[in-house]
Amino acid sequence: MKIKKLFISGMFGDFTYDLNFESVLNNVIILTAPNGYGKSTILKIIDQFFNIKFDELIDESFNFFEIYFDDQKVRVEKNDEILRISYGEDYHYTIRKSVFIEHNKKFKYILKNEVPYMKKVRHNCWIDTRDNEIIDTKELLDRYSFLFPDENLNIEYDKKLIELLDKDVFFVEADRLNNINYNDNNSDHNEEFSAINTLSESIKRLISDAKEKQYAIAMDQSTNFPERVMYLLSEDTNIDIRKVVDKIIEISTFDKNFNKNEIFGNLSLNPNIIGKLKNEQLYDNKSFLMVLSSYLDDVIQRINICSDLAERISLFKKSVNSLLQFKTINIHPTFGLIVEKNSKEKNSKEKLNKEKINKFNKGDFSINLLSSGEKHLIILLGNLIFNTKFGSFVLIDEPEISLHAAWQKKLLGLIEEISRINSFNTLIATHSFTLIDGNWDSTIELAGLVK
Repeated sequence: MKIKKLFISGMFGDFTYDLNFESVLNNVIILTAPNGYGKSTILKIIDQFFNIKFDELIDESFNFFEIYFDDQKVRVEKNDEILRISYGEDYHYTIRKSVFIEHNKKFKYILKNEVPYMKKVRHNCWIDTRDNEIIDTKELLDRYSFLFPDENLNIEYDKKLIELLDKDVFFVEADRLNNINYNDNNSDHNEEFSAINTLSESIKRLISDAKEKQYAIAMDQSTNFPERVMYLLSEDTNIDIRKVVDKIIEISTFDKNFNKNEIFGNLSLNPNIIGKLKNEQLYDNKSFLMVLSSYLDDVIQRINICSDLAERISLFKKSVNSLLQFKTINIHPTFGLIVEKNSKEKNSKEKLNKEKINKFNKGDFSINLLSSGEKHLIILLGNLIFNTKFGSFVLIDEPEISLHAAWQKKLLGLIEEISRINSFNTLIATHSFTLIDGNWDSTIELAGLVK
């Protein structure tokens, strides 16, 4: 999604900004200014508008703002406790704050009586106390929509407005490291869920979902495999040995590059299989090659199910570990994020033993023992890599928090690389000239725009 321009009038009663994003050619745009100029508020306004958090938007301090796209603009005005949205050709939508208040009362009543195990732990954050899963409000509404009559679940919005807002906007907030504390008022139970553990659990679920899809395909493949082989044999199909070798190389490459700790299961492919084919003179065994080729096609189909996630995991490890000095972050299908020491004392025998028992490798110490800077880095990059979609507009508030100057100088390059690979545009709010590192062509200084 590309926003060409954002005009905001009367922010905090004093500031008017005309932000021309088209003047920045990079896919990462930086907002900078001293404290109090509204950098974070600009990100919040964009997030609240596109993610239909109008109940929060109505509490922000502004008179009106306009967002310009390629083919249209939208204007949002605030007057007392009324929000008025103008868009398209003479389309208007008006809503009062009192509507949100009444809606929230009904929403809380239904949740309390129908799904008491869902507890709100902070703004836009809920925990399922049965399994400690953390979800946001949108996911909660999607998951339990069957409990809500339409008039209670949704405030009625104009369809053209919904189409306009159908954009993927993802906000990485400054308080991303805050732990989630859950207290059950009906018992003495009090538990803390760290943000980094939440990320670790979400990655484990992504892997688990991919493996479930792989399993479903594998069951279907095993059921019809004999029939497919019989068809190949009956058709006397010619198999190109070069294509068979290419398939083996493709699977072996995936296994080596993306499948450490058998994240996506044991591919059960002998790395020396090409040599065995030649040594055992199987190159000319037509029937064997038919069966092998069909089997390899099945493996590749299962690999393709998880290839996007595999590439994201690889990008995550590469990005994080490029900055860490004494540790390596890895990902395990059972334990999630694990930390391994980069100790010179580890000899080759130790490393070999660790590889042999990698199914049980929990790492050298807990991720909760990482420094605040390391956690901030992991959570920030984890959000960018695993929680964004193709074509998203990503908002990042103060990415430099807790990071040493040396890391800040490298961070913008990592964000630009991730934005390019995952094909999204990014708007950053920062105080740090170290983070900007001379990239003034990509930077908008709010202090110079005050009207």
